[in-house]
Amino acid sequence: HLEMVDTLDASSVLIVPLRARGRVLGAISLVRTRERPPYAEDDVTFAAEVAARAAVAVDNARLYGEARAQERTSGEATALLDALIAAAPIGMAFLDSEFRYVRVNDAMAEIHGVPAIDHLGRTAREVLPEMGEEVEAALARVAKSGEAKDATSFSCFRLVSKFCAGARSV
Repeated sequence: HLEMVDTLDASSVLIVPLRARGRVLGAISLVRTRERPPYAEDDVTFAAEVAARAAVAVDNARLYGEARAQERTSGEATALLDALIAAAPIGMAFLDSEFRYVRVNDAMAEIHGVPAIDHLGRTAREVLPEMGEEVEAALARVAKSGEAKDATSFSCFRLVSKFCAGARSV
């Protein structure tokens, strides 16, 4: 780059960093030949402003690309998770922080005697009125302790077992 600038018979060279969000992404080089006056302070200020805006645009494009890639990766992971849940031979359910069903496989739906689609967005109390309060209490204890618990220690397990004719899943 410097060799090329030397061949231009430059009277003034201005190199401004492309800086965005605390990172230098590159630089803008401006060269004036001897036919033009050297860069002045107002030229430096203007070039710095243009470089700052260009850097933000470049960084936004980079972030957008990363977000799109993450979105694709997330979509693939979600599809894989859905396939694994659907194919699981055991009852599986995922709940959000308010204990609303987010995903339920067909095995769990069969255990509950309620279609999987009818679980989504609803709590155990809403889906399983006979035992929902106990199920939610068990979920709350697990969430509070942050530790896995054997469902056989919860009274709702006994209810599920009776309700599901011997099923061993909550």
